[in-house]
Amino acid sequence: MFRFDEDYSLPVELRGKTFKVDKVATYFYSGPGVPEYAIRGEDGTRLFLSVEDFDGQEEIVVSRKLKRKQVEDFIGWKAMKALTRDGASDTFTVSRPISDWTATEYENRVSGANATYTECDLRGLDSPSSCEALSYYEFYSADEKHSFEIEVWEGNEYEACVGIVRPFSDIAEYWPGA
Repeated sequence: MFRFDEDYSLPVELRGKTFKVDKVATYFYSGPGVPEYAIRGEDGTRLFLSVEDFDGQEEIVVSRKLKRKQVEDFIGWKAMKALTRDGASDTFTVSRPISDWTATEYENRVSGANATYTECDLRGLDSPSSCEALSYYEFYSADEKHSFEIEVWEGNEYEACVGIVRPFSDIAEYWPGA
C-alpha cells in the first residue's frame, strides 16, 4: 500500500489518498518486461501506475482508462481513431479537458509501435509466447506532465488512457507487503 502526498498540484482523486496494488501486469516493448501496477483507492477508484524514463529521469505515470463516452467528450471517438492512421497529425487539441488529468494540447511521441501484454508479473524477464499483441500510440503535453495513450488490440479493439507524470516524491508513504 502507499499514500500520495497532499500536494495541491495532484488531482483530487490522488491528493492524500491511500492505494493498494491489486495486480501487477507486464508490457513488453523492445526489451525486458515493464510492470504496470493496477491500484485501487479506499473509495474503489481504479488507476494504473508505471515508472517511465524521461530523458534519464525516472518518473511515475498515474493513468486512468477512459470509457467510450469520456473519449467522445475528450477528443471524439473518430478523431481518436484517426490519430492511429498513417499520416495522422502529430498534435491534437482536446475538446473538453478532464479536470487535472489532462492538458489542452498533445504531441505524438510514439506512433504505431508494437508491444505485447500479459496479466502476469514478469518484471525484467523476456516476453513469453502467450502474450497478447497490441499497437500503441503515446501523446504528451509540451511540458511532459500529461499523457494520452491509445492501445489497439487484436480485433481492432481500442483502449484509451489519460495520465499525469509525477516525481517519486509524490508518494508520501508506502508499506511494502501490506
